Amino acid sequence: DLERFLTLCEAGPGDHVYFPTAYGRDALAALTLVARVGAERLPTFHLEYRHAMLSPAELDRETNPFRAFHTRTHRAYFDACRAHPETPKVRFYTDTAELAGDYAALAGFAFDVLPIPFRASLIPSDAPAPSASGPLRVLFLGDLRDEKGFALLPSLVRAMGGDGRVRFVVPGALHPEEREPNMLAALAELETYPESQVERPFREGFVPPDDYYRLLASADIVLCPYDATAYRARSSGVFAEAVAAGKPTVVPAGTRMAGEQWPGSGEVY
Repeated sequence: DLERFLTLCEAGPGDHVYFPTAYGRDALAALTLVARVGAERLPTFHLEYRHAMLSPAELDRETNPFRAFHTRTHRAYFDACRAHPETPKVRFYTDTAELAGDYAALAGFAFDVLPIPFRASLIPSDAPAPSASGPLRVLFLGDLRDEKGFALLPSLVRAMGGDGRVRFVVPGALHPEEREPNMLAALAELETYPESQVERPFREGFVPPDDYYRLLASADIVLCPYDATAYRARSSGVFAEAVAAGKPTVVPAGTRMAGEQWPGSGEVY
């Protein structure tokens, strides 16, 4: 399939092919193609790995069977990759130093680190600023997923009470793969609160880009209550955007986000 695609778009040795969210199978496909067709006839492949992998120590413990299976699957592909000679035509990256270390230990070859891309110009200069007299706007941005801590929100809303001092802003709809009972129950409870406590813009689907950044600009605090195990080494686009927008963030301890949060710029729990 990769060879057919490259042929159809007439990609040649002067071109670059970027895999923004790569998997082990993509590495093997690219290296196999180089071996069969020849490096001199192919573009340069850039593969960026953004998903969390278990470290070798975590894999030995197998604390989570699904994540262990996911990591072992990648390792099987990377083991097959080592049968091919290294080539500058296939390059490997992650977007954090921690993740690069995990992948290098798993794969047995080096991964470079790319910066997290963000266009600060997308934050609108004319967006309504947070009001000093109004309620504190606490924003939960991005996919409504279990690993992002969405199921924790109802208990937080209850704990803060309904005295008008805090308003939670939770845009979007549940991710199609996230319809487990705890997620459905959390969504159902959030829908029962008045807008003075919980705003639910774009509840029918994903947030358009312009509106996404308007919500970010109008927030007082950005919540990132993500699963600490899943985010030990991986990045978060929402966290990076919040930092770029100058918003205080709330993140879990033991994560890459906590290590990147400067004193005074948010809280670690």
